Amino acid sequence: MKKKPETALYFTSVVVPDKNLAVIGGHLYMEDDEPSVTRPMVCSGGKWGHLADVPDVVYAVTKKPVPGASRATVCLLGRSGLYREIATGKPPVDTQLDIRRAGYLMDLRYIGTHLYACGVQNQVHLQEGKLWTRLDEGVFAPIGDQVDRSFECIDGFAEDEIYAAGQGGSIWHWDGVRWSQVESPTNYPFFCLLCSGDGNVYVGGSNGHLFKGRVGRGWTDLSDSGITTEVLEDMTEFKGTIYITGTEVLLSTTGEKIEAVNVPVEGEKAYYAIDSGPDSMWCVGDESVLQFDG
Repeated sequence: MKKKPETALYFTSVVVPDKNLAVIGGHLYMEDDEPSVTRPMVCSGGKWGHLADVPDVVYAVTKKPVPGASRATVCLLGRSGLYREIATGKPPVDTQLDIRRAGYLMDLRYIGTHLYACGVQNQVHLQEGKLWTRLDEGVFAPIGDQVDRSFECIDGFAEDEIYAAGQGGSIWHWDGVRWSQVESPTNYPFFCLLCSGDGNVYVGGSNGHLFKGRVGRGWTDLSDSGITTEVLEDMTEFKGTIYITGTEVLLSTTGEKIEAVNVPVEGEKAYYAIDSGPDSMWCVGDESVLQFDG
């Protein structure tokens, strides 16, 4: 096998801040399975650029709208707590979240008018201005000899209706005042969650499990083991359809059973992370970068 150059990257995250533009998080093959930095790449119109390396392992990315502008601010969160904002025409701004006695951070989402981050030991952080405060009273427990709980994913319809899910199939709901546990349809871990425009919460995870529901409605199983039993890692909504990454397969649903998406592109493909804007959807995994205009 031909040796890869030292600058060769594999991709694990993507965010779409503007039309025909994606920021894609890459890691160096030369670091093998223990990356120490993330190299954000910009792809637009088939052209590539390189942003400043982030000295943390970034898997959690999202965007923050800018009033009066089409291009959103890119938000990158390292698992060890380094948060970076990249706004058009401005230098990157870094802040550090306090994750002492907690562990790694796993997800980042813009809900309402604020950013929310979640992670190991059910930690939840809220960005207010330039500061991050904790929002996990009643669900967080300091880490002991081993991890015994974890919020892997978070999203919300509004700041008084937020959902977080993760280890052991746990699902929790924030009503603007307190967290309460929601009855779960499984004990398999969840890794991705989406509050959809159709009014449903979609939550997916290991063994190809995907459910839709909402507090007070219960959960409907959309899984199909005949299509995949792989881990479902990420979700986005694009033009009324929910797309889900399943490692070796891209899935879709409009609220019924999942279907495998036919991707008529030659070459090796992997489906790890996905995001969309108003005009296109991007999906990345390993050395595969795919853009779909609908």
